[in-house]
Amino acid sequence: MLAFLQVIGILSLLSAISVLIIGLVRHFFPSVDELIPDSFKKALTVQASVYYAAIGAVLIIVPYLLQR
Repeated sequence: MLAFLQVIGILSLLSAISVLIIGLVRHFFPSVDELIPDSFKKALTVQASVYYAAIGAVLIIVPYLLQR
């Protein structure tokens, strides 16, 4: 079960990196913004990537704390 949480944490960190790249491209190249559907625009921001990274870090750290 603890390994499962760590796997979810790693996947969350990978998605955070992907969303960060997309968010930075949207920030520096505004012409790309029209290619992204409106329903995805809020989830593909730099702020959302920070949330994904925080969740991933917590899910990786918690199993280590529970084992002690």
